[in-house]
Amino acid sequence: MKRDKNSRHFKLTFFLIIIICSSLSPSFSRPTKAIEPFFTLKAITISGEKADILNLVAQQLAPIGINLKIHIIDWVVLIREILFLHRFDLCFIDIVGSGTDPDFTGVYNQNGPLNLFGYDTSMDWDDDLGTGRNEWYIKQGTLIMPREERIQHYWEWENYLMDKILPCIPFFTPRSYYASWSNLQGYNSTEGIIQSWGKMSFDGLHSGQLSDKELAIADISWADLNPLTQEGSASEFITNAILEPLVSYDANLKAWPHLASSWELLNETHLRIHLRKGIKWQLDPDGLFPNEEFDAYDVYFTYYMLTYFYSSILPEITWIDDMKIIDKYTIDFFIDGDPSTPENEPSALFLNALTERILPEHYLNQTQHFGHPDTSHPSWTTFSKHPFGTGLFEFNDFQEGYCTTLTRFNDCWLLDPSVDKTGMDFERRFGTTWALEKLKIYIIMNPYEELMKFESGHIDIADVSNYREKRVEYSNNNNFNVQSKLVQQMEFLAFNLREERTIIGNREPCDEDPSLTKGLAVRKAIAYAINKEEINRMVFFGEEEISHYPIYATMGIWLNPNIIRYSHDYSLAKEYLSKAGYGNYTTNAALPILTVICSLLGANIGIWWATTVITRRRKQT
Repeated sequence: MKRDKNSRHFKLTFFLIIIICSSLSPSFSRPTKAIEPFFTLKAITISGEKADILNLVAQQLAPIGINLKIHIIDWVVLIREILFLHRFDLCFIDIVGSGTDPDFTGVYNQNGPLNLFGYDTSMDWDDDLGTGRNEWYIKQGTLIMPREERIQHYWEWENYLMDKILPCIPFFTPRSYYASWSNLQGYNSTEGIIQSWGKMSFDGLHSGQLSDKELAIADISWADLNPLTQEGSASEFITNAILEPLVSYDANLKAWPHLASSWELLNETHLRIHLRKGIKWQLDPDGLFPNEEFDAYDVYFTYYMLTYFYSSILPEITWIDDMKIIDKYTIDFFIDGDPSTPENEPSALFLNALTERILPEHYLNQTQHFGHPDTSHPSWTTFSKHPFGTGLFEFNDFQEGYCTTLTRFNDCWLLDPSVDKTGMDFERRFGTTWALEKLKIYIIMNPYEELMKFESGHIDIADVSNYREKRVEYSNNNNFNVQSKLVQQMEFLAFNLREERTIIGNREPCDEDPSLTKGLAVRKAIAYAINKEEINRMVFFGEEEISHYPIYATMGIWLNPNIIRYSHDYSLAKEYLSKAGYGNYTTNAALPILTVICSLLGANIGIWWATTVITRRRKQT
């Protein structure tokens, strides 16, 4: 009995020692306290959520010895700092876009007007290329014509930029949120109302609804419905419902033939476009031109107007050197991607330019001076207030300050089975239901009033992006559905790569790893130290989309699925900081191994000891 008692005491003592050793072992997962900083960096941004994000970044950098001194400044001062004075190390900012092409010339190239990072070709000079590799990637991206080859090129560039240069840390892409009544079937907020039209229908009437044949929404007031001169999303929405492009893009930015039946490159600078036949124009508001059909003259007229009058504000069409009508349904474009050279140069940007809305030449060129239309003709004023096109909707009625009504154009080619729709994947993309006949757009300038109209049933879809509590409320109400879509906006932490920033822009090679500059190693350390998931939860309730790309996260097929991702990892952050010469984070490899062994031994011995004691007590009873 005495020996057994001593044995149990020994086992208990050994077990406690193991547990204590395990609890004393150091943790390498995440520091929780700041250490004496190695250096201080200056960060700038504006007030609000961006300032909140920077403050959280500062807290996350402190444990690895980086002190962030944050300056909250107004927008005008911020622009002056990032574009002209450059007195910062980091800046949290966002950019907003509307294009469909991944060409970010102007942002990441040496002489780009928005190159706030200070990239220059000396950072990655390549003797064989005769320029910086990043600069080469950006230039080549505008010249590669085969689409699949171009996609691969941009994937390579994205990964190169984020791995070898790292001018910024992409953070978040915001979402827009839309609530709809649950009896509305087939609506997809990512595709949008116009693209969803042929799929939508109402399953009965909801409270306050008067008809299951019309859809009611809200928007601000429009001003000009001529796509050449208009500004603002309200005007563009109506115009896009009425007029159509040669080529359209889906939500994944895949290009589809629309008014064009196909296109082909006869060579790198000669584009031929074939047009669909049998497409009717809606009747003009003056009733002068019934039974007009879309043809090559409309295309020539539209792009002449764009190049002749508006090329200075539409740089994406500067590649058009000349045009030639081959026949009624064929038109050639001659490409020159670089007018400064004597020869015509290719330009991969041509496809993006084919999304412009086609204008009715027969109505806007009534003076018959083809190529030199009289824009002072009354038809231009009429068209800006009452447009017509080839699209699914006709402009029906406008009550100023109250409502714009669009009706379905029943002679639209999209509804005509006799019109060839080859290459459109029509039924999947456009639907087969076509139950709705009217779109009413109520003019509501106050967003809160829009919510009230939605809840009362006067409108069927409402933008609830700025009302999180309402989104939650609607999501928990069976009468409503809530959807979201990504906004073409990129929020990111920009680095100042200029050499005068002696830490973040240091271009000396690391002693331990000469393939890295010390500045790049510091930037990588910062990237790995930041926990974007945590910031997203704390600032945005986890609703923002975390991004890893130097382009918009809405750019679908252009996003490299295997891009380098700087996921939160303090161990890697400290490793890169050590490479830059700050701190020695080398640890004794035997200690973690011993800790694991001790933990496992402690757990197993503890289980064995507890089982033995319980068994013996049962025997004693």
